Amino acid sequence: MDYKLKKLKLNKKLILSLVSLIIIVILSIALSINSVFNKKFEQYIIRNNENEISNIIDSIRSKYVNGKWELSSIQQIGEDAISNGIFVDLYDKDSNLVWGAMTYNKNMCHMVMGSIENNMNYMINKNKSNYTEKLFEIKNLDNEIIGNIKIGSYGLLYYMDNDVDFLKEINKVITSIGIVMVLITIFIAILISNNISKPVEVVSNMANLIGDGDYDNKIDYDSNIVEIDVLIKSINNLSAKLEEQENLRKRLTTDISHELRTPLTSIQTHLEAMIDGIWEPDTERLNSVNEEVIRLTNLVNQLQNLAKFDSEKSKLNLAKVNVKNLIMNVVYNNQGKALEKNINIECDLESIDSYLDKDKISQVIVNLLSNAIRYTNNGGKIFISSYKENNNLKIQFKDNGIGIPKENIKYIFERFYRVDESRSKNTGGIGVGLTIVKSIIDLHQGTIEVRSELNKGSEFIVILPNL
Repeated sequence: MDYKLKKLKLNKKLILSLVSLIIIVILSIALSINSVFNKKFEQYIIRNNENEISNIIDSIRSKYVNGKWELSSIQQIGEDAISNGIFVDLYDKDSNLVWGAMTYNKNMCHMVMGSIENNMNYMINKNKSNYTEKLFEIKNLDNEIIGNIKIGSYGLLYYMDNDVDFLKEINKVITSIGIVMVLITIFIAILISNNISKPVEVVSNMANLIGDGDYDNKIDYDSNIVEIDVLIKSINNLSAKLEEQENLRKRLTTDISHELRTPLTSIQTHLEAMIDGIWEPDTERLNSVNEEVIRLTNLVNQLQNLAKFDSEKSKLNLAKVNVKNLIMNVVYNNQGKALEKNINIECDLESIDSYLDKDKISQVIVNLLSNAIRYTNNGGKIFISSYKENNNLKIQFKDNGIGIPKENIKYIFERFYRVDESRSKNTGGIGVGLTIVKSIIDLHQGTIEVRSELNKGSEFIVILPNL
């Protein structure tokens, strides 16, 4: 048979859990207190009965005056003893009965005995005592026997009405305290559960809104629980990040359609003019079409490179690489682009061998150098250095180009992000180069630092553990 656990709301589950736990604790404490109290009370009753019997014997001894017993005084002592569950029979030295509880006050004795029996039956968890009698000699100050006293009782542990009433009151007090504690616990449990469940519910609703694509809402809720407060901030940050990604996605769609439409429109215009005979298909016209085709090819290649990197980005083929030679090869391959803009590339490279993924690090160097060339004005300078510092390999790219606005630096490694559209129109690219750079560096457990100032240049520092 398939059993399904019943699902409860968080606040109900917290209330039930807390209340159940506290009830168990209160019951345990109450039972422990009751058990300890009962034991102490039993000891008190036993000591009290022992003292009572001793006092009765002393009191009766004192009523033997001038060779005679004071019967009225003895009768009062005997009746008082009966009310305390002690039944006295006094005999003189010749074993004649002077005064007996059952003889002189039979009704009172039966009434008290019945009450004790009922009380002992009420205390069902106690061992029931049987009625017993003990005989004690009574001696005067000269140590002469003046009589005997027979004490009848239900042992040293028995309960009178006032004892049972006292225990009942104690149990009522303990029960009342327990009920009050449970009510207070329920109240506190409700407060605690609401304090936890309410923000969780708010976060859950916000997560549903995010799932539906609504990234504009933010959770405006302050919690005094650190973990809940961190969760709320995380959800708000997630919403902001998703909103940024959504804006980037929309911008990407617009940018890619624009980037593809412009050369396609140009190609279509040229071809239609040639087909219609308006333009002659001469070398100049065909070269113009070819340039647009190359532009399209470059855009598609960038997307293809990103897709290839995504599918293989978790793989690293580490090998011993001379970093200086690697950088110089990339510089040589890109010097043509730099010369077109009359850009001077200076290098200060230490000969360092390190275990790296040669192809991926080459991609990092290519992308950073290409960006430096792309965003450096004609006649500018690019400085590349590599060196060891604190057991790390550092590769620095510094230019005096157009720079990056301070508020945009934190976004430049985002996929498809470009600082502005006019820059992309002039320089090309769809904003994936630095994304690939950051991912490759992360794979090598390294970091990349960026310093830039608008219209003064940028500096990228790659920091890799020197293995």
